[in-house]
Amino acid sequence: MRARNIKPGFFTNDQVLECEPLARLLFAGLWGMADRKGRLEDRPKKIRIQVLPCDNCDIDVLLHQLQQRGFIQRYEANGQPYIQVINFEKHQHPHHKEPESTIPAPDSEAMLAPSMTQQPRAGPGPISKPPVVNPSDFLIPDSLIPESSLNSDDTQAHKAKKEKRGRKLSDRISLPYDSLPPEWALWTHTEMGWSDQAIQDVWAYFRDYWRGRTDKGAQKSDWEATWHVWCRTQNIHSGGKYEQSKAVGGYHPRFTQPSKSERARAAIVESAIELGYAAPINARREGQS
Repeated sequence: MRARNIKPGFFTNDQVLECEPLARLLFAGLWGMADRKGRLEDRPKKIRIQVLPCDNCDIDVLLHQLQQRGFIQRYEANGQPYIQVINFEKHQHPHHKEPESTIPAPDSEAMLAPSMTQQPRAGPGPISKPPVVNPSDFLIPDSLIPESSLNSDDTQAHKAKKEKRGRKLSDRISLPYDSLPPEWALWTHTEMGWSDQAIQDVWAYFRDYWRGRTDKGAQKSDWEATWHVWCRTQNIHSGGKYEQSKAVGGYHPRFTQPSKSERARAAIVESAIELGYAAPINARREGQS
């Protein structure tokens, strides 16, 4: 038996629900028995031992139910009976190290073979024709969720959310200022208590750092918020104090690159703004005024 995927839509598929409960369980068990191409030997006794060992049932009858509804194909190749799980490769992604299939694929002749159209071996009855429409074709690839079971409202809401997120990501821009905006300088002087010289020195380092980066992280949707985080980070590095600079004669925060944890905190703030959990500083300021 191999590990396979089973999705919630399996339990609400109207075609599956037409089968007996044990036939539904058997169908899922066949996925684990099948090789990476969805093929296995058509040996009812062996299948019962591996899938339904404690249930009093006729595996051949259950297999016939699955075949009638187009979920499996029973065929013969080289005189041996086999089973093909229909659309198996659409719905399952076997592990890349799983061995290749050694079972012959069903061909056009196999589709017309008696084993495809006959009643189960244990029960007599009239010969039925193979289904023209395969219900497996109505399953979404790699999900086994019927299209009819999807909630259109949820789908539209999900698409709208993705489009909204895409617009926010597209709003990211590189640092647009050569000189420090006056309102930023005012905030820094008021909140951080830095001198004008210290503020200009930090701005020069801030501007050169972000202009020198070429990766996607150098683009922000709210540069004012980035400046605030940067200033607070510098204050953390200096322990809330300033160091005397003999060369300039003013007070300057330590110019150090933000640590990994500090960059992570800044990224969280930016993500919260982009996802709508927090408003940009400009928007908050306008709301307060």
